[in-house]
This record gives sequence, C-alpha cells and structure tokens, in this order.
Amino acid sequence: MNASGRKAVQEEFVRYGFPSWWCWITAILEFLTALLLVLRPTFAIGVMLGACIMVAAILAAIRARDFRHIPPPFGVPAAAHWSGRPARSVRRGR
Repeated sequence: MNASGRKAVQEEFVRYGFPSWWCWITAILEFLTALLLVLRPTFAIGVMLGACIMVAAILAAIRARDFRHIPPPFGVPAAAHWSGRPARSVRRGR
C-alpha cells in the first residue's frame, strides 16, 4: 500500500504527523525488510528492522489517537518474537 503513493495513503501519513512523501521511505524500509528476511544470514536483521517499523506504526497510531489501527502492527512484532524461539520437543512417555 505505501509504495502505491496514492493520495489516500499520503493523507494518512500526514494525519499521523509525517510528511506526505514519508510513505515512500516506509515502502523502501518494508521492501528492505522483506529482502533481509529471505536471506538466512540477514534474517535476524530483517526481524529487527520489521519490528522497529511496526513499533513506529503503533506509536504513530497512539499519538494520532487512532486506536483501531493498533492491532495489525502489534501482531507482527509478537509473531517475530515467538518465531525466534525453538520449538519444545514433546517427550513421549516411556
């Protein structure tokens, strides 16, 4: 959505207190995050960058008092947090 640069997207960024062109910066950061997540050696960096983007989105929504936009970005950092944990092996009875 951000990469589209549509007027509605730009207006939403302005409503959150960012310049209208900030949607392009966000799109570039999101694309970079996707690239980093695909490559195994940079996966952790991609997770951290993606989490930072989502935390910034949450803080911007809180600052704008637009609480209906908080759940989607909150889910991504939570999923990133749990994705790094190794699965517990279930030990079967002997």
